[in-house]
Amino acid sequence: MIIMNAAYDEQIRILRDVQGLDDWVLCRESLTMLATKLREDDAVGIILFQARWLPMQGLEDDPGDLLMQMVYSALANVSGLASLKLSAEAIRDALESRTGTPGVNNYRSAMRELGQLKAFEVTSNTDIELFVDVVSAIMMASLDYWWGTRNKDLWLRSFEHKHREDFFIRTHHFMTDPGVIMLNNHLWKQVVEAIEGTARE
Repeated sequence: MIIMNAAYDEQIRILRDVQGLDDWVLCRESLTMLATKLREDDAVGIILFQARWLPMQGLEDDPGDLLMQMVYSALANVSGLASLKLSAEAIRDALESRTGTPGVNNYRSAMRELGQLKAFEVTSNTDIELFVDVVSAIMMASLDYWWGTRNKDLWLRSFEHKHREDFFIRTHHFMTDPGVIMLNNHLWKQVVEAIEGTARE
């Protein structure tokens, strides 16, 4: 059980009140502090919950997508950190063929970083940092997937960077998109609810 105090409550408030991607750094800092109160199973649960969003949305967009079916199935049978890492390796390899599509590069990066997490010790700054990096990369993959599949031309331009103005697409379009902002806030609130759930156990 998490022992709550004023500092804990403040970090929870920050994540619950997130207003957009401009708060991203602050949210990462809050998650870093809150992660020091988690057990390994709690951390795995948070990673899993976030990681399932992209394949679930992918299957909603295209129910016949066999690769997304594979990713979702690989995450469905996870029982702990060791099996999650095995699934992450398989997912990273499977998604290599889609590195030029929305969300996939961030998702594969998260799976790679997950493979570096040998354990989850709250006294280890390295473990905490890796956990936060994994969760953040998964969430960014979800945001990139959502925006990119709905704005394919803009996404491709921001990915290829063929022209000078393409470097500003993420700032002018992605970060200001109401749907992206809404999803970002929703994902951070899911993290908050998961952490608060561990406090009640």
